Amino acid sequence: MGGEGSDSQRPNIPVRGTLSSSSSSSFYKIILPSIIHDNKLRIPKKFAAKYGNELTSIVTLTVPNGRIWHLGVEKADNMLWFHNGWKEFAEHHSISCGFFILFKYEENSKFNVHIFDLTACEIHYPRNTISISEEPSHGKQYPAKDEEEVEFLGVNTCSNSVTRQPVTTQERQKAVNAAMMFKPKNPFFTAILRQYNVHRRCVLYVPANFARNHLNAALKFIELQVSGGKRWKVSCFCVDGRVLNLTKGWSTFMRENHLVEGDVCVFELIQAKDDVLKVSIFRTQGSEETF
Repeated sequence: MGGEGSDSQRPNIPVRGTLSSSSSSSFYKIILPSIIHDNKLRIPKKFAAKYGNELTSIVTLTVPNGRIWHLGVEKADNMLWFHNGWKEFAEHHSISCGFFILFKYEENSKFNVHIFDLTACEIHYPRNTISISEEPSHGKQYPAKDEEEVEFLGVNTCSNSVTRQPVTTQERQKAVNAAMMFKPKNPFFTAILRQYNVHRRCVLYVPANFARNHLNAALKFIELQVSGGKRWKVSCFCVDGRVLNLTKGWSTFMRENHLVEGDVCVFELIQAKDDVLKVSIFRTQGSEETF
C-alpha cells in the first residue's frame, strides 16, 4: 500500500520500510497509485502495533504553515488507515504518485506532517481556505492568520481555462513516469499541475531551492519557452523572501498551450542571465508536447 519508513532525512531511509527503535514515533510513506485509487493511507504495521491502541477514531495532522486537519482512522484486521478526510487533505496539498510524506507523532493522536514532491523538495503549503459548501465532515482545515493571505495579492483570475475529459489514475501516472524519465542537461524542476495552477487564481510556485540557487535575486519577469522556440513573458514576485510565484502571464501560457490539471511540466533553465526556462509538457492524455 505504499513505501514506508522512519527517518526524516530521505537519503538515509532504508530501502525496506522499517522503523528503528530510536525513531519509532515517526514514519514515512511514499505515495503509490493504490493510495490515490483507494483514497486512504495505511499506517505502517510496526507503528500501528506500538501506538494503535493510543490513537482515537479521529487524529490531528498539522502541516508546517500551521493548518490543522482532522482525519478519521479506520481499524480492521489489526491494520490502521487514515481514511475519512484523507482525500480532501491529499487534494488540497496536490499529493500525487511519487510524493514522500513524513509523519511525526506528537502523542494524543496528533501528528506533524511534512510533504515532499517529485523533486525531493518540501512543497509550498497552500494557505487559501475552502468554502463552507465544500467543507467535508472530516479533513477540515482551520483558517490561517489574515497576514498569511497576502501570497495571492496581484494574482490574476483564470476565466478561460482549458478543459478535457477526466483523466484516470493510469493516465496521470503515465505522464508522471514520462516526466521522471526526462533528464535535462541544465538545472530544472518539475511541476504537476493542480487546480490552483490552472483554475481561478492561476498561480505557479517555483521551488525555493531552485529559485535561490539558479535565478536572479531581483528578477521581476521570467520567460517561458516551448520546444518550437516561442516565448511567453511571465511576471513573478517573491513572498516573505522565499516563495517565488509566477502570476501575470502564466494564465496566457497555460491557455495557449492547452494545459490542464494533471499535466506535468519540466522547467529547464536554458539561459541563466535572462532567466529563460524551457518548458517540456507531458500530458495526461498524450505524449510529450512538441511545437
